[in-house]
Parts: sequence; C-alpha cells; structure tokens
Amino acid sequence: MAGLSRRPVARQALAVVPAATLVGGALLSALPLPLGAGALPNLPLLLLIAWAAVVPRLLPPWVLVPVGLVQDAVAGLPLGVMALVLPVVRLAIAAGEDRMTMRGFPEGWAAAAALVMLGAAVEALALLLAGRALAPASLLLQAALTILLYPAVLGFVAGLIRRLTDG
Repeated sequence: MAGLSRRPVARQALAVVPAATLVGGALLSALPLPLGAGALPNLPLLLLIAWAAVVPRLLPPWVLVPVGLVQDAVAGLPLGVMALVLPVVRLAIAAGEDRMTMRGFPEGWAAAAALVMLGAAVEALALLLAGRALAPASLLLQAALTILLYPAVLGFVAGLIRRLTDG
C-alpha cells in the first residue's frame, strides 16, 4: 500500500481542507456515542478556532454558512443555528486578528476559550429564538469540553498543515 505523497498540496486544494475538516468534525460529532446530551465538544467550532490560529485567512465567513447548515442537519438543530454561530465567531476572530499576532500558547488558549463562550452564547440565543432552548448547564458542559480539547485540536491542525505543505 502506497503512503501519502510527500509533494506539497496546491494552494487551491489547500483552501478546501479547513472547511472539509469542519464538515468532518460535524459528522464525527453526530456519531451515536453513549454519552449524555451536550457531553461532546463542538468540534466544528473548535476546528474553526484552531484553523484561524494557524492559518487565519483560509476560512472566510461565507464558507462557514454551508458548513454550519451541515452541522445543523447532522446534529438535529434547527437549520440556521450553527450557520449563524460559525460566521459570527469567525467575524470575531477577524476583528481581533491584527491585535493577536504575537501571542503565546496561554493567551491563545484564553482567546479560544472566549471564542467558545461567544459561540455558546450565540447558539443559546439562536436556539431560544428557534423555540428550542437548552438548559444552560448542557451548553456550559459542551463549552468546557470544547475548551479543554483545544490544545489537541490545535496540534492536529498544525500537523495537518505541516504534512500538506511538506514543511
């Protein structure tokens, strides 16, 4: 069996990888695991934050609307909830990108935590407006797990970039 090619991936092809990983995260999150409701991290949101930390310009907000719709569909959420959350978080990231260029890991993790909490707040509001409000404890548990998983997902994204760009 042949291994992966060691040639760098074309720039245009690399542009679809972040969105594809977010869709993969949504599909992975939808697997029927024997855990309680809200006991899974929000993988697409976490992947968005990690991609923005490693290669900020690869995920424009408009790309996140269809990704969010996929996440809504596979998670059984009202259509539009995550299609709103993901672009809002991306816009928040864009607003702070210039001020966060020289941050260390602790600051990056704190910024990721703030973005996860922003995402949870927007999701709670969108669910409330859609008539499907969740218990705050459920969203807080999901947010806590998402924040705790940030270093692992950041490492995954950085490793994927290194592998794809052969650098």
